[in-house]
Amino acid sequence: MADLRPDDPDFQYMQKLAFRALLAAVMRRPPRVVFVFMGVLLAGGVVRGTADRWLGPHGSEKILLAAAHIPEFVRQGEWWRLITATLLHANPSHLLLNIVGLFVLGRPVEAAWGPARFTLLTAGAALGGSLVALPQDGLVSVGASGALFGLLAALAMLGVRLWSRLTRGLQLSMVVAPTVLLIAMLTIGAVIQQGSGRVDLHAHLGGAFVGAALALVLRPQLPLGELRPAQPGREHVMTSLAIAVSLLVLLAVGLAAVRVGASLPMPPVRKTSFAYAGQQIAIPAGLPRGVWRGRSCVGQGVDSAWALTSDRTPCVQLPLGSVLLIDRRERQLTMDAGDWSALRTAARTGQFVYRQESVMVHPLAGGLVYLLFAAEPLLRPQALALLPLLPPPGTVRVESVSLPAAASATVGNE
Repeated sequence: MADLRPDDPDFQYMQKLAFRALLAAVMRRPPRVVFVFMGVLLAGGVVRGTADRWLGPHGSEKILLAAAHIPEFVRQGEWWRLITATLLHANPSHLLLNIVGLFVLGRPVEAAWGPARFTLLTAGAALGGSLVALPQDGLVSVGASGALFGLLAALAMLGVRLWSRLTRGLQLSMVVAPTVLLIAMLTIGAVIQQGSGRVDLHAHLGGAFVGAALALVLRPQLPLGELRPAQPGREHVMTSLAIAVSLLVLLAVGLAAVRVGASLPMPPVRKTSFAYAGQQIAIPAGLPRGVWRGRSCVGQGVDSAWALTSDRTPCVQLPLGSVLLIDRRERQLTMDAGDWSALRTAARTGQFVYRQESVMVHPLAGGLVYLLFAAEPLLRPQALALLPLLPPPGTVRVESVSLPAAASATVGNE
């Protein structure tokens, strides 16, 4: 190498090879905080998964309602949801996917930035995702996906910072591949959100943006020329900030724990009614009334009686993204044995009754039915809030007149 000049391509290539070896050694640093974060996510899954045993029926729902990201409640002052929502997951597969993702993405990020900065970067990406999702009404979300998107974006930004020192292979693996993966995952999330609404794309975008921004602000802790470790004083500040963030997380978890089982700040339901087919049908007052098209309540101020008369389905847009429909039962239900059983139970108890995921039903006179649509954790509280609208128990008769004999006998044996 003594015969090579600094501007010689071979000299530069040798430097990049040496840098690659040094970078590989740095990336083999054993992680510490990553395993702590994985343990926290696992603990959240265990707590929710066993909640029905120590909180009683619907214990898992109670935890979700106290800690999930519900923007309307965050805007009412329940700020801890921005943090605690990232510690819970929808189901075991969701939890497993995020734990594996944290292990794969978190190790190189912690190796490059160190424990303190890794803590700030991960927590910042998670919080950023929650904040970006805040304007969405009717959202109920959980999961650490925003933080994972932030880690993936941070890895891409690390490659950008080191671009001139990287070999072509490292440029592809550290910048191009993470960027392509990030775009692909965001695109898939957008498609899923459009189809089912079960992906919080805003949280993913917010996490990726904040992760990339913090990766450019926080200096990597690499003994590599100008990217040398920070001075002891600055490192002390970073450590203090990481401890403060950890204490804030503990405070948020404590506030959510206190709220488990507490009533939600639901607005009171005022009752009005409209006349149809010789009866008065109660509906919530002061809320937008429309017609049901596709999967949404369209319009405001639509006359519900006119909608029924013109063979449309009237609906009322409720708080938290929920919707109440009023329609003929034969048009909304298949009227099998399960439908008849649910309607008879609802008429007898004066309660909404589950018919399927995110749907509750209650019969009205004249063959009409209420259908309540809501995100699963909010479905039961919304149904309780609507109790003033329901007919008194036993005042609505539900006869399975159109049911085949065998199915009718099954219903009659309840």
